[in-house]
Amino acid sequence: MAVCEILTEGGDIIIKVAEYSNGDYVIKDRIDKEKAHEIKKAIADVNSMHVELEIIKPLTKAYTSFVDWDTLDLFEVELRVSDFLFKVVSFVDRWNSYLKRENNDNTHLFNLFNKKLSEIYDNNIEYRIVYNLRNLSYHTHIPPFTDAVQSLYGESKLLLNVNFFIDNHKKMQGSFRTELKNDYLRTDLRIDLAIKKTYSELVKLNDLIINNILDDRRPKGLLKSAFEILKFYNQYNEKDEAEIILTNFDPSSGPPYEMDQIMLPYNYARFISSSFSFNIKLEGEIVGISPTLPFIKDGEIFTGRQKVTYDEIDLIRVLQSKSYSKNKYFAAYFVDGLRDEDYLLKLKSAKECSKQFMNG
Repeated sequence: MAVCEILTEGGDIIIKVAEYSNGDYVIKDRIDKEKAHEIKKAIADVNSMHVELEIIKPLTKAYTSFVDWDTLDLFEVELRVSDFLFKVVSFVDRWNSYLKRENNDNTHLFNLFNKKLSEIYDNNIEYRIVYNLRNLSYHTHIPPFTDAVQSLYGESKLLLNVNFFIDNHKKMQGSFRTELKNDYLRTDLRIDLAIKKTYSELVKLNDLIINNILDDRRPKGLLKSAFEILKFYNQYNEKDEAEIILTNFDPSSGPPYEMDQIMLPYNYARFISSSFSFNIKLEGEIVGISPTLPFIKDGEIFTGRQKVTYDEIDLIRVLQSKSYSKNKYFAAYFVDGLRDEDYLLKLKSAKECSKQFMNG
């Protein structure tokens, strides 16, 4: 990612906004010095999370590569399963290394990470399978599955025979060996489902740690900077997956062999923005609508608008629940300007939160 100096021509700012896709630059606009400074500051703020946001990427890449396993030949399936197993270990090691290195004076996050990781192990047979399967693959180089069913119309399954697992994994933890013998000896383990569940749990863990780090940095304006990036990107982007850059390139002057440019860190801004949620839980009589966020006064609830601005950040309500019999109101707001799939992912946790509150 290039770093751009203030670009001038005869003392006047000439920074342009360009859409870059498949090697082509399309100049969309010119921006003045004040706006350029504002966006560059937002870019610097968001890029300050570069190291943390990159930690999960190899694991995500390995999982994404695995998900279409039922269309591949079995040798390739073996490679992709093994890659995922090793990326799980790498993910854990990278977070532990980072948290030790960056938080010498504060062990809270390091302890939180390992506490939650232990809970994932204790509460999920799928993670215990993946953990032990990685150790088996590392020490013996035995294929990480014994059977595969690849079906165009039925359910595809990637299976591991339990007896095979026990017999070949000599260094398996005693408690896990006993668990397999007592509860799973007559069944085959679903490796495909174990990988899916493990990835889901590690994504939740990653988000938890990222959110704790963001909580320390949000007072410094990180969320607002991420929102500014989203707005700026959405204003100029017309092609899916296109990059938006600030540049001094002029298409009329020929190929851009040498030019200053800054690429908008859209995906970082999107992740930071999607990590923010504002769940509002109120108990009282619902009597009216607030022009801003929902609030309660003297036991009376005023529900909010679907779109509001809070602390200079545009928010959108993606869920609200009302119970007139229980006098309860719940609303979930997220940063406006994200993609539909971002809201769909967040909606699941919002519904769970609403259900717990309404039924509590």
